[in-house]
Amino acid sequence: MELSPRESCQYTAYRVGTHEFKVKSLETTDSVDLITRTCSCRAFQTYGLPCRHAITAINITDFDPYDYCDECFDVERYRNTCAEVVHATLDRTQWHESPEPLMTILPPLAKRPPGRPRTRRTDRKLKGGLHYKCTRYRQFGHNRRSCKEPPVVGPNLDQTAIRHSAQLTRSGLPCQAPFSV
Repeated sequence: MELSPRESCQYTAYRVGTHEFKVKSLETTDSVDLITRTCSCRAFQTYGLPCRHAITAINITDFDPYDYCDECFDVERYRNTCAEVVHATLDRTQWHESPEPLMTILPPLAKRPPGRPRTRRTDRKLKGGLHYKCTRYRQFGHNRRSCKEPPVVGPNLDQTAIRHSAQLTRSGLPCQAPFSV
């Protein structure tokens, strides 16, 4: 757990109390307490192993960094965990029934967030574009409302198309149908 010479020159430790140190690096200043085994970077408490700042402080005191490792990393503890043999169960008939009744675990209660739900907009470039189809001419690229063509003349004439084309204006004047009804 030694720091390499390159890394150790980046850290400088100053004694603040009997077991408290300030460790300066190029970017930050961290405080280390060797009694409570804490560091302001929180890696010492989280992992149970001394962080770089703690190792720098331990090297000043001439203690062994392995003494500051958590007990679960000891070789004796590791050997004790593997001392007993655990036999595998092959099928469900070998399972032991629990004397306690089974408890159903429900999902946590979720509250809806306040306000209007967000709208999910589709990205037209990713999906290849949305395809609009005109119901009047069955062409892609526009819909019936934005259709610029006059209505179809013939036996399949749609009455709403006639009304709609009469309401459209081109150059300020109402459109005239090319036929009379």
